[in-house]
Amino acid sequence: MKKYIKSILWIMLAGAFVSSCNSDKEETSEALNAPEEDAINTGISLSKEQIEMAGIEYGFPETRKISGFIECTGKVEVPPNSLASVYSTIGGFVGNIKFLPGDYVKKGSLMTTIKHPDIIKMQTRYLESKSLLEFAEKAYQRKQSLAMEDAASQKSLEEAKVNFETKNATFKGLQAEIKMVGLPINEIEAGNIQPTLHIYAPISGYIASVNINKGKLVSPSDLLYEIIDDAHMHLELQIFAKDVPKVNKGQYIEAFVPGLDDKISASVYLVGHVIDLESKTTMVHGHFESKPKTLTAGTYLHARIYNEGNEVLAIPESAVIRSGEESIVYVLKDGGFVKMSVETGISDGEFVEIKKLDLSENEKLVITGAYYIHGSDGAE
Repeated sequence: MKKYIKSILWIMLAGAFVSSCNSDKEETSEALNAPEEDAINTGISLSKEQIEMAGIEYGFPETRKISGFIECTGKVEVPPNSLASVYSTIGGFVGNIKFLPGDYVKKGSLMTTIKHPDIIKMQTRYLESKSLLEFAEKAYQRKQSLAMEDAASQKSLEEAKVNFETKNATFKGLQAEIKMVGLPINEIEAGNIQPTLHIYAPISGYIASVNINKGKLVSPSDLLYEIIDDAHMHLELQIFAKDVPKVNKGQYIEAFVPGLDDKISASVYLVGHVIDLESKTTMVHGHFESKPKTLTAGTYLHARIYNEGNEVLAIPESAVIRSGEESIVYVLKDGGFVKMSVETGISDGEFVEIKKLDLSENEKLVITGAYYIHGSDGAE
């Protein structure tokens, strides 16, 4: 009897357990299939700590004057007349070196001297030629006087004339050579033979290079010094042929040295009229608003040539994420961040034109930290 009662109890407990499991499954199934009537789609959610860590800031589109620009590269240059190459007009041995690279020299300053026996020989020939010319001139004058008195033949007069003209041509040639070499003609004619040739600075400026040393034998083809007058430094920029119609005299130029934050202001002065067939570019000549103290001729630069600005609706560049050809912004809406695709226009590097972006009173545009939100969205 006891065994029978125990069997009945076990059957009742098992039935209750199965009934309970089936009831739980039905409730779970109903919960999964129930509609989410109270759920609100708030886009991407970030915690307060995440927002602070990302430095997310908000703003609104604003009307600004934005100028489009042409990006280009170029160099700092000086006009041809502001760059001087110093050579010796005659071969010889270098004397003392007066200046080093970076030194400033004034026009007419003595830079070095050149010594060589040929310098003395040249002056000697000149003085000999001068004496022979004077003798030939006097002989010709005597023949002219005698010919007028029929005391000399016409033939001897002509011979005297030819001799005088020959000596005069030789003298004039040596005189021009002396002047071209740079020897003081008055001192030589006074009998003061110069043992050295003095080399003077042809312009005022800074020594860019020194290619000699004391005692070095140089020829007229050897470069001794280079001098740069940086008083008239300017920009020489390269722009593509397609951009030539967009550039006019007076347009603002913003230039900077790669790796440095300093911006240099200039303006367009001349636009080239010849296109290089290989590079498809032409030159733009720009003048600095003030002489840059930290730049030297030959410095490589990046630059932007700005056109006239227009009043447009704009947002900061930091608010826009470029994804292929699509431009994306994020808007704070109902406590979450919603992604929006927008159409952009011209940009000045800091602000970009936005064609249309309508925000309600409770919506804010993310202007800083958009890339953090974009990463949290799982976008690449």
